[in-house]
Amino acid sequence: MKFLIEIHHPAHVHFFRNIVPLLLSRGHAVLLATRDRPPMLEMVESLYPSQTESFQAVCLSKIRSNNRFPLGEMLERNLGLIRLLRTFRPHLVASLMGVYAQPTSFFRIPNVVFTDSEFQTLAHIIAHPFASVVVTPRCYRLKEGAKHRRYAGYHELAYLHPRRFRPNPEVLEEFNIPLDRPFFFLRFSEWNTFHDVGLRAISPRERRFLLSYLAARGTVRASFEGPIPEEFQKIAWRGPAIQLHDLLYYADLVLSEGATTASEAAVLGTPTFYINPTYRGYLEEQQSLYGLVSNHTHFQDAWPALRDFLDSLVKNRDAVKKEYAERRKEMLRHSIDLSEWAANLLERIGSANR
Repeated sequence: MKFLIEIHHPAHVHFFRNIVPLLLSRGHAVLLATRDRPPMLEMVESLYPSQTESFQAVCLSKIRSNNRFPLGEMLERNLGLIRLLRTFRPHLVASLMGVYAQPTSFFRIPNVVFTDSEFQTLAHIIAHPFASVVVTPRCYRLKEGAKHRRYAGYHELAYLHPRRFRPNPEVLEEFNIPLDRPFFFLRFSEWNTFHDVGLRAISPRERRFLLSYLAARGTVRASFEGPIPEEFQKIAWRGPAIQLHDLLYYADLVLSEGATTASEAAVLGTPTFYINPTYRGYLEEQQSLYGLVSNHTHFQDAWPALRDFLDSLVKNRDAVKKEYAERRKEMLRHSIDLSEWAANLLERIGSANR
């Protein structure tokens, strides 16, 4: 069978990174429809260094300077997808969010959309009517009708399940992170997409305060979606995106404005503070059932709990690590190997269109 996978965000590269090899190993052909959004193309090239008869990657568009309402790019990607549907003739199209996969319905090709973000109402409106199947985690709060499929776990387990991920301790030495001090990793968002309009979680002044407070207690590295402010240049992490998860695994604390990074750290068993005014059912479940995440809408709301956690961490670092490792084991006990499950699902749906 032939599978076309549409990806337009770096997190999508990770989500499908094990699903694609599974499909290829079973004798199928895969075409990746990518996007020029740093560092996506570098990630794709790193994971798939050569194209073959059964695997190809095609870039359909480049991210615009104004990414809040990308109508022009949506048209460009739709036209590009139509060309691929005509030439590649896939048995199935799969994507995360599905916001650029509308043409599939006009070609009567099954369109499988994976999503986990309840708050992205506009994305649901423009994508889900064209989907054959909508796949979500079990904790997803919305109902998608007869086309809805749920699974036990979280998107991030597609690439961070213990069967799919082994942390590399060499990254600590490579990025000059000592083992004898707590290590804090910060993730700041650019707030420039259409679902970010009017939102902000941590102000520039609060970022500076946070950096000073954490630097006095350990080693700090920070990742930025947009331009790196001058005062953060020394602690900014500029490594390959493919190594980010190694750092998240070895961190003593991850504080993130981004939901994906927060969930990645959580499923790796790293204490996580998520600070963002938007709701995510999977992060709420990771907090309520497993105690892996502390969710807050703004920094002032998070600060008392964050300060108390840091005091406990500095005093009992080993005990905190052990406790969160046990919480991760409990979470994994109730979760599936998502890559294997998703590959099986795509095969079943695609086989009906042969």
